[in-house]
Amino acid sequence: MLNRNYFVPLLLFVTVIIVLQYHNYRLQSEIGNLVKYCKSDSKNGMRETISKPILLNSTYQQNKAFDVLTTDLLQVGGIEYRCRNLKNRGNWYDCNSFPFKVRKPCLVYSFGIDYDFRFDDEMANLGCEVRSFDPSMGNTEKHIRKSGVHFYPIGIGGKSNDAVIPRMDQYTKKHPKKMWKVRTLRQIMESLGHEDRHLDILKIDIESYEWEVLRNILSDNLASRIRQLNIEYYVFNAATRNYVDLLQIYRSLKEAGFLRYACNLYRFDNTTKLLQTECGLINIKFDFNKYP
Repeated sequence: MLNRNYFVPLLLFVTVIIVLQYHNYRLQSEIGNLVKYCKSDSKNGMRETISKPILLNSTYQQNKAFDVLTTDLLQVGGIEYRCRNLKNRGNWYDCNSFPFKVRKPCLVYSFGIDYDFRFDDEMANLGCEVRSFDPSMGNTEKHIRKSGVHFYPIGIGGKSNDAVIPRMDQYTKKHPKKMWKVRTLRQIMESLGHEDRHLDILKIDIESYEWEVLRNILSDNLASRIRQLNIEYYVFNAATRNYVDLLQIYRSLKEAGFLRYACNLYRFDNTTKLLQTECGLINIKFDFNKYP
């Protein structure tokens, strides 16, 4: 008969092994279903619009690139992942389904606040470490909110710059003489001691500056460390004329594993080349093995 002193540790050990194997089975099954779902959508023509290359830089090709980009974002059935447990977190969404469920210890970065901390406070109330960033909020200094959210008056960009002169529009006209301090995502993570961590949610709402940020994140090989991405895609003629370039960034983001589970369209005008839509994305190429 097995000695009782050995039985309990052995039982715990076997239980842990079973739990880990089950977790891995669920993870592999879910990712497998995602890949199968994406291939099925592609065969049905749902994402055929982004498959053909657009290389030239003529006016025709620019207009074609805008059409392809917006068609993919606006088409019926354009949601690429069916999130089983969609949660409203203030003014943004969160896919709260396995294996993307946000759980402690969780880390959330939020770029673009404009004095609205609803999402940030919601995530902090879940027990997440939340860092919020916005250089456009006048004289608002670095501080910690009652919810525990840490705020920094800096922005995210494609490269480091201590004296960015922002584009003058409805979002910056309140403080027209103020220059912005911006850093890349990697530089910000390193400065906060997060260089070895992943982001459970990265929120980017920065009024068309998101395109250069996405390019930098992809080139800096940080995509696999982002579990979910909440982003406002903003295209308008005055600031984003190179639609071929935007389409290439958009395609690269898809290739890095990001799939839409929710989108809210605010504005679209094909004549003036205007698009504003907020989307939630999960990352099927997230490094689940390194960041369980």
